Amino acid sequence: MKKIECDFKEDLKEELGFRIVLKPENDALKYFLLGTPIEKIAQFIKFLLNSEGGGGDEVSYLETYSNLDRGDFATGNCFNKDEVKVIHDVYGTLVLKEKLFCAIFYEFGLNVLEKNKDKKVLNNQWEKEMKEGLVKLKEKFI
Repeated sequence: MKKIECDFKEDLKEELGFRIVLKPENDALKYFLLGTPIEKIAQFIKFLLNSEGGGGDEVSYLETYSNLDRGDFATGNCFNKDEVKVIHDVYGTLVLKEKLFCAIFYEFGLNVLEKNKDKKVLNNQWEKEMKEGLVKLKEKFI
């Protein structure tokens, strides 16, 4: 399992209005974050608060310990209870501590909220759910 540093750099050329900079670089995590549809981020935060997997898009998702089944344990395709696995069909997988993933996702969510709150592309309910979810995510994991 790796230690990963994550930073978000403003870049108006990017769709989200910022670039994700990971050290060391990890495309599975980067494209998981970028592939999570903005309108579903608040819902995914609820999954994280319950230590459930999901999120991403059609080629990436997050697997938590509670998602593992007998087959995973029989084949050794498992990880520790305090870890999660980011899976991307193109860029591979990454296992990291759940708290670290949630801290990264928290920062990602804050940046998405900040860049989109004035655009009014998403409704006020989305903004409210994002704010509430981010507060709870910070309380639980950071």
